[in-house]
Amino acid sequence: MLFEIMLSLRMYLDSKITESTKTQMIYDGVKLTGLTKPFLTLQHLMANDLILAAGRTSYQSTYNFQIGVFARDFQELIKLQEKVATELRKPIPLYDETYTDTGKTFVCDVSDFSPIGNDDVASETFNFRGYFDVSVTILRDNGSKEFTQ
Repeated sequence: MLFEIMLSLRMYLDSKITESTKTQMIYDGVKLTGLTKPFLTLQHLMANDLILAAGRTSYQSTYNFQIGVFARDFQELIKLQEKVATELRKPIPLYDETYTDTGKTFVCDVSDFSPIGNDDVASETFNFRGYFDVSVTILRDNGSKEFTQ
């Protein structure tokens, strides 16, 4: 389910935040230098599972993400921050692992936006950036792709 949610978030942000050149998933080996600003990043932080049924058949999973906003200047950062927050609060279409729309949606909990200063003045990539803390909580039976929120 994690891959499907990450894929869905990436595809949704790419379609709704048209000012962004791309939404880059962050994983081992990815380098952000060389990407054309403005762009977004999507990184999985951790997942928490909570068993809800005595037979260990139903559980709650919370997937936590960090969504980065990288802009060319301060004004663009503020505008993109507002637009990304607005779009993340809407229902997001769920895609499966074959990139097919399932007809289902999920919602995100958007808690904070943290602007981050650049520690390396030689790297302009990290100027005018900030990160959203986002979580997606689902309830489902073990092994099932069907879920509720």
